[in-house]
Amino acid sequence: MRFLGFLVALLLLSLPLKAQPLVTADWLASQAKNEEVRIVDVGRTSAEYLTAHIPGSAFTDYKKDGWRIERGAVPDVMNTVPALETLLGRLGVSAEKHVVFAAPGQSAYDMAAATRLYWTLKMLGHEKVSVLDGGLAGYAQMKLPLESGPARPAKQAVYTARSVFGLDAMLPEVSESKLPLVDARPSDEFLGINKSDKVLRPGTLAGAVNLPLVWMTVDGKGAFRKQAELKSLFAYAKVQSDAPMIVFCNTGHTASLVWFVAHELLGNDQARLYDGSLAEWTLSPERPLMKIVK
Repeated sequence: MRFLGFLVALLLLSLPLKAQPLVTADWLASQAKNEEVRIVDVGRTSAEYLTAHIPGSAFTDYKKDGWRIERGAVPDVMNTVPALETLLGRLGVSAEKHVVFAAPGQSAYDMAAATRLYWTLKMLGHEKVSVLDGGLAGYAQMKLPLESGPARPAKQAVYTARSVFGLDAMLPEVSESKLPLVDARPSDEFLGINKSDKVLRPGTLAGAVNLPLVWMTVDGKGAFRKQAELKSLFAYAKVQSDAPMIVFCNTGHTASLVWFVAHELLGNDQARLYDGSLAEWTLSPERPLMKIVK
């Protein structure tokens, strides 16, 4: 009987541990020699990366490396699967690796670079992916090891995606959907007072409610709020955290952070991200917008 218990314990230990959506700086530092963990520095310039970065981390340029492209006059939508497979392989990422995205951590906006790439990998069917809570700012604040100079040569990997459905929402679905719509932009853009250069008209989708991404992190910086506090903020914004929803913004960047909170931190597998967001929606003057402040 003891032998059977020993075998069961051994089997459980041999099973791969499920990656947590958020990892701490301490945990990440402890994985420095783990070849199965691939840290990807995102949201900074190459000059900033060369100055200081987490040991062994790869660098990717969020804006230039091809994570997001213009398609049919819609800016910053997810690139094609073959292009993303090539990009990930170049970074030394295989489908089996545990990928941790490390953003600067200076603001909720730069943390959204990490959550956007997190969503992208989930769309590719990647199982082990995490975001560094607090970002590089939190890591450095703990006086954990950093290194400077160019990235260590990455061993080229072959990445094979397996597309996952149900994490994104497409234009026809948004047009016809009766699901709750959650606008993750700042309140001035939600109200129609100001607009981004990425959209053609001010306003928001009819019936949408506002849940700004800066509410999701402590003081609008790099550390995510605790689950109970996040649920309270969703409730205050009149968003049912465990119900179906479509989250949008201007281009699917800031919305990815609210999606990450709803889907990954609060466990709502019915939360979806509208990739094209208002940049796509406003291309047609026939699509209605709600302008709250006229």
